[in-house]
Amino acid sequence: SLSNIDELLAMPYGCGEQNMYNFAPSAFIYEYLKKTGQLTDEIEEKAFKIMQTGYQRELTYRHSDGGYSAFGENSYYGDEKKAASTVLTSFVAKCFQIANRLVDEDLIDDKVVASDLEWLAQTFDGENFVENGRFFSSQLMGGLNKDGNIAITAYATIVFAENYENLSSEHKSIVDTAADSMASALDTSAGKISDHTVSMICYILHLIDHSSKSNALDIILDRATEKAGYIQWIVENGW
Repeated sequence: SLSNIDELLAMPYGCGEQNMYNFAPSAFIYEYLKKTGQLTDEIEEKAFKIMQTGYQRELTYRHSDGGYSAFGENSYYGDEKKAASTVLTSFVAKCFQIANRLVDEDLIDDKVVASDLEWLAQTFDGENFVENGRFFSSQLMGGLNKDGNIAITAYATIVFAENYENLSSEHKSIVDTAADSMASALDTSAGKISDHTVSMICYILHLIDHSSKSNALDIILDRATEKAGYIQWIVENGW
């Protein structure tokens, strides 16, 4: 078990990206402690309050036509107005869905989650999810910034694939098409794609039981290094 893991729980603050950096750990820590039988009433109450506060704060960065941006819709004016971010909206939707799965009472309005997924679906161009907005934090950029469209597509597709069996036929079709596109990219140019993005693609292909899932797993395992009994992936030059 991990000792003092609850010390990672912190109240949300800052912009739409920073706010989610504290929301997300509360959801994942809550899930870990609940599954391992270590969730105390005190930690549960603290995590719930963080998620509740983070949810309300994040809604202030939500655009009127859907999606989220770091500083909200009203921070842009005239010709400089920016669209909501596909990457940030994917992050938000993933965290909100997890929170609702964990807590007995609905913490997040189901209509908000459904609307966010519908907005994300509209950013799919038939092959990739497209980023029409901006995201600023290096914590979100990482491999997404390095690999471009395929990384953004993998990141957004995960949000749908993790709930694949319950998706509408339209959203399943988007996931299937995106998965085929990413599997094809692995076949033709895997060497140009970072370990981080390949691992996301591998995860998606296994979630939906895609025919290329074993190939993706072989690719990512071939890149691994075994040291002191652990399998690890080394990033030599950072992002």
